[in-house]
Amino acid sequence: LAGYGQLSSQSRLFDYGLYGSGWVYTRMQQWPQAYGMFQRLVKELPQSALRADALYRMAESAQNLGQPARARQGFEQYLALYPTGPLAPAAQLQLALLSLRADRLEDAMRALQQVQRQFPGTEHAGEAQYWLGMTLFRNERFAEARQVFQQLANTTPAHPRAATALLRIADAFYNEKRFQEGLIAY
Repeated sequence: LAGYGQLSSQSRLFDYGLYGSGWVYTRMQQWPQAYGMFQRLVKELPQSALRADALYRMAESAQNLGQPARARQGFEQYLALYPTGPLAPAAQLQLALLSLRADRLEDAMRALQQVQRQFPGTEHAGEAQYWLGMTLFRNERFAEARQVFQQLANTTPAHPRAATALLRIADAFYNEKRFQEGLIAY
């Protein structure tokens, strides 16, 4: 961190210093400082090759600061400026999860389905599928949730959430009072 702080604002590597400092603060979970470093890079160095990533990390920091409106704005701005950027699947997923956390379930389901359509075959699509299943489950749409979970488990068995999806299938049967099927699924 000290090395990054020694870079002059006149240095051609200043953006790397700001980004590096922001990244160190992120790793230390010091979100206000991380946000500040990424914000400086975004505002002061708009031509930097690191700007897109800093914009995403700024939104991520806002999310970790408990500022969902600011996080949403940042992820939306990232997607508006970099719709095909390397962090676009993650930004779209984060927007969906922000809707889910705000209990905007219909919005969340649409956004989760959009992640699946826009970024098929990615880990983010699998994560979106899992959370779509959980949202359906939460809305007591158990049969639909089971289908979503089963599809995740069948199509991407190596996904980190695939095993949990299989448990949720059993949970759905249980909530439908289909206990024998639930026991078999467990």
